[in-house]
Amino acid sequence: MSRKKHKVLLCLAVAVALAAMASCSRRPVYSHYEAIGQEGWHRTDTLRFTCPIRQAGQYRLRLGLRASTLYPFTQLTLIARHQTHKSRGCHADTLTLDITDHEGNINGEGVSIHQYEVPLTTVNAARCDTLRIDVFHGMTRQLLPGICDVGITVESPS
Repeated sequence: MSRKKHKVLLCLAVAVALAAMASCSRRPVYSHYEAIGQEGWHRTDTLRFTCPIRQAGQYRLRLGLRASTLYPFTQLTLIARHQTHKSRGCHADTLTLDITDHEGNINGEGVSIHQYEVPLTTVNAARCDTLRIDVFHGMTRQLLPGICDVGITVESPS
């Protein structure tokens, strides 16, 4: 086989492999952020996210957060409850985000607004189902300044 044909076949094989890997990766079927008012996130303010499910399978949930340097603590405790319409079972997860490290350095990405993303859980959902996720903070302080946005991403089955 000539060297030129070998290179073409090699490039074709690499392209097919990359396409196969991309098609097997999880992709977002839902991604939405809710803005928090400038006065802060009140403890009784529950954020609700509703995601229609078209295909049965196991979905991966991720939680996103955007916070400014006005946030006064090194950690943030969040509670996320999720349920599907058909199963009606409600599950809750408690997350503790490290906003800063032990030396006070910001862990998130960004300059004045810092982005954090953490895995939440996986959920089994039926075809033509609805997934509902409620998120609220579990801090002792009633009003949290510096939290700008909270979001949910739902990734499809592989």
